[in-house]
Amino acid sequence: MKGDRYPPALTQAEGVPSMAGKGPHGQVVIRSSHEDLSDPTAHLLMPTVEQGPFLPFERFAQTLATRRTQLGLHPHRAEEVVTYVLDGYVHHEDGSGTHSVLAPGSVLVVTAHTEIRHDLTM
Repeated sequence: MKGDRYPPALTQAEGVPSMAGKGPHGQVVIRSSHEDLSDPTAHLLMPTVEQGPFLPFERFAQTLATRRTQLGLHPHRAEEVVTYVLDGYVHHEDGSGTHSVLAPGSVLVVTAHTEIRHDLTM
């Protein structure tokens, strides 16, 4: 995109319809890149407690990792988790061993009707 401060993604998934209209033509675009784990800086953003929730979200967190950090395999149940990467690269692995790399501007949506486990490395 013109004026985008991030390099273009190496792979890009087709957009899906969205009321948020964050991507071109009212679609959310999910991008990823296969960078290695040598870049230690990742910056994820969700609104702070002081800012309050961005409805319809129940809870938000911001994470800034200045060195390679692995969160470890952890569960989610009866919730939908959305991760948006501002800077750096986040490696995601789900409980079945599927691995993906999230680049700046990437969105990861984890839907956990029943308990699922996943791991993030920033």
